[in-house]
Amino acid sequence: MEVRHGAFLLFLLSLLSIFLLPQDFRPTATSAALLLLALLLSSWGKGLRAGISYLRLNLPRDGLLPLLGWSAAALLSSCMVTGVISGILWLAGLLDTAPVEQKILSLPLLALVSAFTLAPFAEEALFRGYFFRRMQEAAGKKKAHSPVSVALAAVLSSLLFASLHFSYGSFSELAVAFFVGLALCAFVRKTGSLWPAVLAHASFNLLSVLFTVVL
Repeated sequence: MEVRHGAFLLFLLSLLSIFLLPQDFRPTATSAALLLLALLLSSWGKGLRAGISYLRLNLPRDGLLPLLGWSAAALLSSCMVTGVISGILWLAGLLDTAPVEQKILSLPLLALVSAFTLAPFAEEALFRGYFFRRMQEAAGKKKAHSPVSVALAAVLSSLLFASLHFSYGSFSELAVAFFVGLALCAFVRKTGSLWPAVLAHASFNLLSVLFTVVL
């Protein structure tokens, strides 16, 4: 069996497990399916190594320190965007964070851990790694890096990312996810690496879990 066929079968099995596994394991299974989908789409016909490179998951050659610096900047930007959007929604009377808090508090331990480990990695790989880049390319090779193509790809991939948060039942969650997605696209574009977005996303989710569960 070819590698790509094996990867496709593995993705189908992970997708099936979402419906077959007990409720406590489904969020983690969903994240695993998203990650496998990103790897499958990026490596189809090219090989896994090329797929990882396409997703910009290769470690940067200029060292760990710049990577951590960009990750911290991406996290700070995500927090600032969240604060601004939440403030605007509060002034408009549209801030509805209670469903999000209830959703987080209802998650089993495995899902909570997955929320700041596997889930950010999978979501960044699919939305900022694959879709953001692929949508730029869809505009044509000569126009793939134009400001309009980049902006359009950022908006569309962020809309897809935000749609993943419909289950929270919160307009605020959708709005924050969309604008944070735009911010993370900017960092992926600036650094040429997915890792700052992955680390910032993971840290952001960890802070959200800690503030909700502990505080």
